[in-house]
Amino acid sequence: MSEKLLSISNLKTYFYTLKGTVKAVDGVDLEVGRGETVGIVGETGSGKSVTALSIMRLVPEPPGKIVDGEILFKGENLLEKTSREMRDIRGKNITMIFQEPMTCLNPVLSIGDQISEVFIRHRDMNKAEAIRASIAMIKNMGIADPQLVVRKFPHELSGGMRQRVMIAIALACKPELLIADEPTTALDVTVKVQILELMKNLIRDYRTSLLFITHNLGVIAEMCDRVYVLYAGHVMEHADVISVFKNSKHPYTTGLLNCIPKIGTNRRKLEDIPGSIPNMINPPTGCRFSPRCKHAKSVCKRKRPDIIEIEKGHYVACHIYG
Repeated sequence: MSEKLLSISNLKTYFYTLKGTVKAVDGVDLEVGRGETVGIVGETGSGKSVTALSIMRLVPEPPGKIVDGEILFKGENLLEKTSREMRDIRGKNITMIFQEPMTCLNPVLSIGDQISEVFIRHRDMNKAEAIRASIAMIKNMGIADPQLVVRKFPHELSGGMRQRVMIAIALACKPELLIADEPTTALDVTVKVQILELMKNLIRDYRTSLLFITHNLGVIAEMCDRVYVLYAGHVMEHADVISVFKNSKHPYTTGLLNCIPKIGTNRRKLEDIPGSIPNMINPPTGCRFSPRCKHAKSVCKRKRPDIIEIEKGHYVACHIYG
């Protein structure tokens, strides 16, 4: 891995509800190097989006709270920053693209106004300069007639165009870290491919590190250098993408890979992982995947496995290798 840009240690983010404490993220360690694309993959409810919101310090309080851990960005702990300091960092140094742009874009402001806000806030541009810069960004996104689009409102654009606008806002100040939280989920297949290709080209041109969150292992294979597999708020496995796909070690990772159809095989029926993500108010003791794991032993139900390096750069949290 290149020089560390982001380093997360023992991150714990809980949500306090009337029914109990939801341990959404419960001891996550994660690193992103400069110029690196790192993926986070897992089922819905595994803690992917909460991890991203924790990095951005956007966890709603109440009911949520970051109760422990450290988030180092360029060596400085973001959890020690004031709200004002975080506002200076967001949009300039760290930015985020969300799943559904229609809920993130302001419906009563034009596209130009929403992109311009970033330039005015972080680049000290006046309104005219910011609009010109916004038109240039829209053009960079591959959108036709940027002078016309800059005057339109979100509801007048297609889903793919709205997502391109979100990418334009996120990359306007050439951030050092971009977090993309399932940015293509709501798009059709053709547009999804276009958006992924656009993102790959832009992060290369802007020299931006990318933390890509998805449940789609195919996208991980296409986009990422390394990948973290999350389950029920814990990291189960992490390594470079080739190692994970060619030589997965954790039963959960293997189960996810077996759910993907493979070209050139005679397998007619896809395998599935029995059961579902546990109730995070009262998660299983020991390994949280043990109730669904066909390899589970008695120790798996008693003790949480430590994450250990079983091969160079390949880490697994499983008692099979303990």
